[in-house]
Amino acid sequence: MKVHVAFDISGMKGQKCKAIAYFDHPKGTGVKDRNGRYCTTDGNVCSSTQFTPGYPNTTYSDLSIFIPNSELHLLSGKRTYYTRVFIQMPNGKFLANSNFASFDGTGSSASNSNNYANNNANRSNNISNGSGRRWREDAGYGMFYDCQEMNGGMISKTLYGRCTACRGTSACGGCYGTAVCSICQGRGGIITAGYGNYVPCAACYQSGRCQICKGTGKCVCASSDFPGYVPGSNTLYGADGRIISTNSFRSGGSSSSSSSSSSSRSSSHSSRGTCSKCGGRRYESTAYQHAAASGSGWAQPYHNSGGSSCPYCNYKTDHYHYPCTECRGFGHN
Repeated sequence: MKVHVAFDISGMKGQKCKAIAYFDHPKGTGVKDRNGRYCTTDGNVCSSTQFTPGYPNTTYSDLSIFIPNSELHLLSGKRTYYTRVFIQMPNGKFLANSNFASFDGTGSSASNSNNYANNNANRSNNISNGSGRRWREDAGYGMFYDCQEMNGGMISKTLYGRCTACRGTSACGGCYGTAVCSICQGRGGIITAGYGNYVPCAACYQSGRCQICKGTGKCVCASSDFPGYVPGSNTLYGADGRIISTNSFRSGGSSSSSSSSSSSRSSSHSSRGTCSKCGGRRYESTAYQHAAASGSGWAQPYHNSGGSSCPYCNYKTDHYHYPCTECRGFGHN
């Protein structure tokens, strides 16, 4: 859902301000947050967006504040909810606020809502050690920032872009969401042209299921916090707005699970220079839920067993990465 607000602001040229949308049911009481993602420090649902006026007197005719429908935490049954927007200055003080706007919403049962909160509590805590609210900011070109307020007033911003494997659909790139093998079309084998001989499908081991997604039809990004999107970089800002650190999830990193033969191959080719395609990273960034063994002269697929962030895509799920097609997984030409 997007909350749209129009306003004029004066005397704030070049200063980072915020438009914060608070939600209430009934008026003035707030809506209780249940997973710590889009909320105030005292646990009520809210969302915000940053803006920087470009002129001494600036007019915003349509500034939007985004919040996922699932993060509204609507109560069971059809009810009327209220929202109003506050304009906050860099020093934390409020400059102005809008009137209440109402909308109707229908939530699930209380038991389902509690299960939702329990299932997502750990996921939210794994993203950062933030103690404050969490919100999303538009970054343009189909990208956005996942923002988290940290202890001491610091803010962590993770840039997300569309997953290149599924192009934002969350469907497996190998079977396009059908869950069947794209080689044999789910038949488990192929009838050769001319001779009409039946040949078992080696791609799916005669199962007829897509082996990239193991028959789920879903891309590995479907289990992330933002299905259809992958993280690109993370920037940590201090309380004064200055950048403390920046980390790219798609550069650097190396695999420590390669075999001894892979290490010797990499060493023997070091004099030829770093691979121009992967930059020495050795593996492709596209993640798969299953990978076949590599052929002779290739490094074996990298396996992230889950629980820790993958150095090639930052996912914490169980998945694989194939070797770079240019250097065959050794990092050198």
